[in-house]
Amino acid sequence: MDEATFLTTLIRAVGALQRADVPFALAGGAAVYARGGPHSQHDIDLLVEPPDAERAAEALTRAGMTRFQPPEDWLLKVFDGDVLIDLIHRLGGTPVSTETIARAPLLPVGSVTARVISATDLMVQKLAVLDCHRCDYAELLVVARILREQVDWGRLRLRLRGSPFAEAFWQLLCGLSIVDGDDTAEPEQPDHLVAVVRRQLAEDPEIGELGIGIEIRSDTVCLTGSVNGPQRRATIEAVVRGIVEPRAVVNDIEVVQLCEPVEQVTG
Repeated sequence: MDEATFLTTLIRAVGALQRADVPFALAGGAAVYARGGPHSQHDIDLLVEPPDAERAAEALTRAGMTRFQPPEDWLLKVFDGDVLIDLIHRLGGTPVSTETIARAPLLPVGSVTARVISATDLMVQKLAVLDCHRCDYAELLVVARILREQVDWGRLRLRLRGSPFAEAFWQLLCGLSIVDGDDTAEPEQPDHLVAVVRRQLAEDPEIGELGIGIEIRSDTVCLTGSVNGPQRRATIEAVVRGIVEPRAVVNDIEVVQLCEPVEQVTG
């Protein structure tokens, strides 16, 4: 598959899902491409929540693509000509969550803009599936070289602690000088972490909040303030969880419903 074919299908898929109002995020090779890497030679991976998987497949078939029923129960497959699109709704037995999609930043991809999973999430997903039967580091080394400046390696190691395959890969990266061996898995200092969260909440185009209170108490991040609507409250929590993981998040943000101004009648 050449780059033009890959990009044409990717743009068509993004457009179809956005018109159908299906939340999704680019993953796998599509995410690597959006973050500056080569285009995928195999397929296009899109993450969707389990309740949205059928809607996503229907949106793509309405756009002229062909659905294929796979034997696996964790994804749906759609073909655009010879190009395969995987609609992934479970990763390693875990359902794709609202938080995973919500914390994926919006990035330009060709002529469109779409959510693309973070480089840290991308590497975590690729490393989490390694086991005794799947332990090929060749592709992972290529991706790590491309994304090394975008990945929070300390947070990655915290999320994958206990995995001997992930730890072995880390040692390999250090030995090849792809990453700095002094990059420890220690959590960020509270003041710095608060600043990172504030900046993300302010700069995210779907949030743009400046008035959220953020307090770090040991291993817990507490959120306070008020927002208009429960969906906005949930989106803020999802974004914060993606930043501060593995810390817990206590969401004490109040939901207020803004009333329409009452029209005054003058006699």
